[in-house]
Amino acid sequence: MRIRANIMIIVIVLLLISVSVNVAASQSQIPKEVMLNLLEYHMCRVPPEVSYIGPEPRDLFYVLHFQLQNREIDTILHDVKINITDIVDFPIDLKTGKPMPDCWLSPYPTSFGENWLYWYVGDLKGSEKFWDWFHLFWEDKGRIYKESLGFSALRSFEPKEIPADKDSIIQTVTIEIRPIEKDKVLHAGIEYRQELISAKLLEYNYEEYVIIPSPIRPSLHEIEWSVMPPLEDVYVFSAKFELSRKTNVTGPIEVIPGNRADLRVVTKVPGYETNIVNASLKDGIAKVTTTDTVYWNIAYESPSRTVFFDSCEKAKVNNGVVKLAESHWIDISPETQYIGSDEIIRTYYRFAFHAWCEKGVLKDLIANITDIIDMPTEIKGVPEPIKGDNWMAWKYGDIKSGGEIPSLEWFDRDRVFDESLGFSVFRKVDPVEIPFNVDVQLQEVVLEVTPTISECSLGICIDYEEKLVQARIVDYEAPVETKVRIYEDLIDFHISSPEINTNYRFVVKYELTRGNVKGDIKVMPRTWVRLEKYEEKRATNILSISEKIEVATITISTSNPVNWLIWHWHGVSKTLEFHSVEETVIAEGRMYVDKHYWHFAKGYSTENTELVFEQEWGVCIHNYGKHKLPFAHVNVTVVPDGFTIVKANPSWTKVVESKYVWELGDIEPGAEQRINIWEAPSHVTIKPGFVSSRNADIEIFTEPGYQTLTAILTSEESFSYVKMGPTIGQIIETDLVKATVIETTYTMWDKNGNLKSGPVKQPFELYPPEVEPGDKIVAIIKFYVEPKVKPIRFLGPITFCAERRIVYGITEGYTTSVTLVDTLGEKLTATLETSTYSRIFTDTHCGHAVVYNPIVQLVATIDIDSDTINLKSKGKWITCYIELPNGYDVNNIDIKSIRLTVAGKDFPVDSESPIAIGDYDNDGIPDLMVKFNKASIRDWLGGVDGKDIEFIVSGFVGEGVEFIGSDIIRIISSEE
Repeated sequence: MRIRANIMIIVIVLLLISVSVNVAASQSQIPKEVMLNLLEYHMCRVPPEVSYIGPEPRDLFYVLHFQLQNREIDTILHDVKINITDIVDFPIDLKTGKPMPDCWLSPYPTSFGENWLYWYVGDLKGSEKFWDWFHLFWEDKGRIYKESLGFSALRSFEPKEIPADKDSIIQTVTIEIRPIEKDKVLHAGIEYRQELISAKLLEYNYEEYVIIPSPIRPSLHEIEWSVMPPLEDVYVFSAKFELSRKTNVTGPIEVIPGNRADLRVVTKVPGYETNIVNASLKDGIAKVTTTDTVYWNIAYESPSRTVFFDSCEKAKVNNGVVKLAESHWIDISPETQYIGSDEIIRTYYRFAFHAWCEKGVLKDLIANITDIIDMPTEIKGVPEPIKGDNWMAWKYGDIKSGGEIPSLEWFDRDRVFDESLGFSVFRKVDPVEIPFNVDVQLQEVVLEVTPTISECSLGICIDYEEKLVQARIVDYEAPVETKVRIYEDLIDFHISSPEINTNYRFVVKYELTRGNVKGDIKVMPRTWVRLEKYEEKRATNILSISEKIEVATITISTSNPVNWLIWHWHGVSKTLEFHSVEETVIAEGRMYVDKHYWHFAKGYSTENTELVFEQEWGVCIHNYGKHKLPFAHVNVTVVPDGFTIVKANPSWTKVVESKYVWELGDIEPGAEQRINIWEAPSHVTIKPGFVSSRNADIEIFTEPGYQTLTAILTSEESFSYVKMGPTIGQIIETDLVKATVIETTYTMWDKNGNLKSGPVKQPFELYPPEVEPGDKIVAIIKFYVEPKVKPIRFLGPITFCAERRIVYGITEGYTTSVTLVDTLGEKLTATLETSTYSRIFTDTHCGHAVVYNPIVQLVATIDIDSDTINLKSKGKWITCYIELPNGYDVNNIDIKSIRLTVAGKDFPVDSESPIAIGDYDNDGIPDLMVKFNKASIRDWLGGVDGKDIEFIVSGFVGEGVEFIGSDIIRIISSEE
């Protein structure tokens, strides 16, 4: 940060320049030594009321504390960056960008990817203060270790409360630790959080072991001991603190200190000079880089096992805060650069109201706005109030500690004022556009403000809408007396007593990174300039407070006494808001023409032989931009070579000569419009170019259970794109079964058995890498199968799709039409036309898809009479008895659908044979008797003798319900 001030005396200016030059020269030096401490804890936290924790095994969670220490004053470690890679349990949800449940990171990473985290630290100035160094914390309460702490700990503290009639007490705190593992380093500590009280360390024991307070951490509210091994049987650490209530905190205060105990394994790494350090963590590899070559002093403290006794400070009083902000407000277009202090501007009235509970409870909280001069034209942020002629009220009930009521924003655009703002302002944003071929753009925002009225504070606030770009503050300038607050992309400057007629200059530099947005982006931040006046009031132990505002009276009431802190920004405040801009300048889309050949299979495998495929064209337009594609039309021209369109979904709007026209209307941002076209002849016989198969560990289900399906695609040609299904959560449901896809895992292997890609989860799409001949893709799919009829046979579905894709690329200029031609036969030309300029990404591809439908069948009981069949016997038929599961009637079996499958060949029921329904096995369940021609089966099996062969019988019961069953038969071929 660079600081500028207006100094009137030349001598002082020269002195300051001299000092700054000397400081800059000294700070340009790099440190001789840098310390890197890596502390990994297995930790548990216990509530404040717990006083003892034993050595028995318990659940401990993972914590990393990363310390980078530059202890040499007047030095700088330049351009520091930290990477943690190869992370298995990733702490951030990549879809939302937010921490995973039970995870916490501070500071949040600058950027991150699938298994890596990155922090840009920048320059690390030398300091002797502990918290001036860089600290990184990573907590994962979902990563659990079941183990003993290696010690027991007992803590006590007396007295426990500051009475209402006293301002301070002396509290004695002890923590007794009994180590079991005596070859570790023992740490113990006491601390106070200091929200309601101030703590001052008075005396302590084990002075030889104290590490905090220390010269680098001269704290008065905490103490920490460190004991090196070998350890003794017991240590009783004790300290006395003076605890004093803070100003404006009344009533009795219960105070429970925080206590800590841990055993650590400390490893020192031999130091060395370098500018890159690599360190192995429990989950990942940490890498620290800097532009300076320095001597590194590295220490690991891992694994440490730690217990925290949480602290607690409870004020037995009720504290509330009310914020009232009145302002005369003006909205300015983003393009406006200058407003003069003497210009008469029309402003309107704005009022904001907010309240929250700091401690205790605000019981039966009611907010009343009465004596309203003009009812507001617009209210935001609050629920619908109870209303009268000139009043409004909200009942909020009890508001507990930390709770708040919704912020009220009151706009009265009819209550206007023709006045000067009391300041002049100049704003410049440069540049205002990110070109379509640039992903990262630096943008500088300059504000110059000159107040012309006194006794007001000056506020500046800048932020971005964060829709199309991500903004990061990289640098800023502000006058020396400015207080600065930064939160992500928001920066707030505040000068409490600005001098009138003095020009204050603020400069903020942002790094803008485009999101998943293409095209030119116009970006200007939202900016507020405020000249305001406020006062602070306190009201102690009362049931209600009232404040007069410009247009009404605000009353807050509770059913219990409350100590109120009131902040009131008065109506003399003036606020100017420059509106933001974030918009794409042009429309953008992607168009592709594709062709698929679909083969629907029911079996277990398909060879790379000629199969019958259904042909389907597709024309797809996807709007990638922020602006809509208005009045989009698609014209499809058929080249006259025998190709004919037989149907389309959606159907075409009209046909003009050889053009089929689809009038799609507006295509909104993010929307996609697809046209499917079927040609005649509708089927073609071709090879898929790959071998596919599926197999399951379980097929017969009598109760709900899991099925693991293994599917394999082996390529015999080259493809640029491969996709396999199904998707997680997909449900397959029939009259017989319901099955849900629970889990999918995919891997890709080359012809030598080396892993080429994966394992990955859904969705599985390879584009790239190129799929080469001999590559094998293996899918493991887990279904949860719920049979509706028992038993049933189920085999899950899967789709294999392999494509060759040609990409035309992004057109360099603006275009209103793109033409694509099918490269296989030059049969189809598609042209997209819109009424605005658009940049279109185009491609085309064709694909061979084999779709294995699910196999769902009743499992029938099949009995072939007899268990041994002599092919040379004189019998005419082979008799079969079919018994169906409960709920299905053999009378409904379609006799013509019955097939007997023997060694891969199907045989129908002999039309001349008798058919009967009875109870052949006397089990009370009807069965159907059918017969098959024995001579046909004998001719098929030839001279088979002494072998067991599976006889499979299948067919349909009624409409669409299939059954299957089998019997193992001994085949002999001997003369009778």
